[in-house]
Amino acid sequence: MTVEQYIKTIPGREITSRFMLHERAIWGFWGELDDPSMFGNHVNPFLGIFEGTLHEAIKKALTVPNFNSWGDGGIIRPVTVFK
Repeated sequence: MTVEQYIKTIPGREITSRFMLHERAIWGFWGELDDPSMFGNHVNPFLGIFEGTLHEAIKKALTVPNFNSWGDGGIIRPVTVFK
């Protein structure tokens, strides 16, 4: 999947409707549900964080194992880091 393909998916359209591709932030990545059926576990596994533009974050997320495993891809959201 490419960045252009991801931004046409449901999670891609959702994040790009709220943030511009050139916006910088610390982005969290969550993978796709590990059970696509209507039964069982429905947890999006946390995969990590990335600092950069949204475009860079999408590009990086697409290389992370389990971000895109069977469907539209995982979720990307801005995160707040507490020290």
